[in-house]
Amino acid sequence: MYDEAMNEGDVLAKMSRYVILRAKNDQIEIKVCEVIAGKALNRYVAIPDLYLTSGKPEFFGAGNSEKEALMDCLRRIRNHSFEEVFDRPRQQEH
Repeated sequence: MYDEAMNEGDVLAKMSRYVILRAKNDQIEIKVCEVIAGKALNRYVAIPDLYLTSGKPEFFGAGNSEKEALMDCLRRIRNHSFEEVFDRPRQQEH
């Protein structure tokens, strides 16, 4: 449906957003992308997100459904600090 309006090799994805609130005021947003046109390795990918910075690839989740990709991502970030997921310190509030 969308392929005819896209360049060859492009991927179009629909995105859902989730937020996990942790102790110490840590907050990690997770974007779950569903591929709706084009070709990708996985139909769903869940990515820890911090504004314009994605988490490290080892924390990305994948699956055949939104729930499966989100659960995979949550399992990967479990027991890992904000600093580990994003490879940067969180900014302190002033």
